[in-house]
Amino acid sequence: EKYDVIMMGHIDTVQPVDYSKVYPFHIEDHLAHGPGISDMKCGTLAMLYIMKELSQDTLDSLSIGLLMNCDEEISSRYTEPLTRSIAKKTDIAFIMEGGTNDGRHTIKRKGTATYKIKFNGLACHAGQILVQPNANALVEMGRWAVEIYKLNNKETGFSANCGMCSSGHA
Repeated sequence: EKYDVIMMGHIDTVQPVDYSKVYPFHIEDHLAHGPGISDMKCGTLAMLYIMKELSQDTLDSLSIGLLMNCDEEISSRYTEPLTRSIAKKTDIAFIMEGGTNDGRHTIKRKGTATYKIKFNGLACHAGQILVQPNANALVEMGRWAVEIYKLNNKETGFSANCGMCSSGHA
C-alpha cells in the first residue's frame, strides 16, 4: 500500500512510572502542563484534530496514515524497521513533534549515539581511600562527565549528556 501523507509521532515518554503523581496534568492560563505534554502529546493531539477537520473529499482522494511509535525515547530500536518500510511507500511525511517552551517549532531532530564507559577502581574501605590515590572510579567518572558536558555547543547544535551512572557494590 502507498501513502500520500503520513503523520508520525511517538507515544512514549522519558518520565518514570508514577511521575504524574509528582507532576499531575493540569491546565493553567490556557496551557496544559504535565508529563510529556510538549514531548509529542501535543503532536499526537494535533494529528487527531487534523484528521477530524479534513473534508470527506480530501479523505477520499488521499491515502493518509497515522504512525505512532512506542519506543522513540530508546532510539526506536523495535519500530525502526516498520517506520523505514512505510517511509519507502510514502510521498510526504510530517513528524508531529511538539515545539519548544519558548514557542519555536521543531523543524528537525538530531540523531543519537549511546556509549557505555566502564570505570574500574580499587576496592578499599572509605578510611583507606586517601592511602590509595586514584582508587575511586566514581571520582574519575565525574571528571569524564564534566569534560563530556563541556562538548555541548549551542552554535553548532551539538549536545552531549551523561545520563545514567552507578557505582559501588550491591
